[in-house]
Amino acid sequence: MIRISGIILPNDKRIEIALTYLYGIGLTRSKQILAECGIDPNIRTKDITEEQANIIRTATTKFKVEGDLKKEIQRNVNLMKEIARSTDTCFYKIGELTGPENIAKWEEQLETVCNRGFWDGYYLG
Repeated sequence: MIRISGIILPNDKRIEIALTYLYGIGLTRSKQILAECGIDPNIRTKDITEEQANIIRTATTKFKVEGDLKKEIQRNVNLMKEIARSTDTCFYKIGELTGPENIAKWEEQLETVCNRGFWDGYYLG
């Protein structure tokens, strides 16, 4: 019975599959960790020695798994929600985003395109 990051890996699975029970480790990363550690991926979890288990534990600490990864994902989701909320309510103040020079240039371009000499404002028709 191997415990990594608070998760007990199943005994009857191959070690490369058992490592995927950790949140944040898929099959590709599992194979990468085992190749890095020099452990045969076809060994069953119950046949892993304590030395090999310690090697795997140290190799998995290089990656964010379980709680740390879940916290980071939740933080990013909340940040995206906050950004969406702020852009929905404000939708950027154009003057702060672009500067008054660009706004004046846009107004001149609009006058030449839209106002074909009818009046001083924009052509609405």
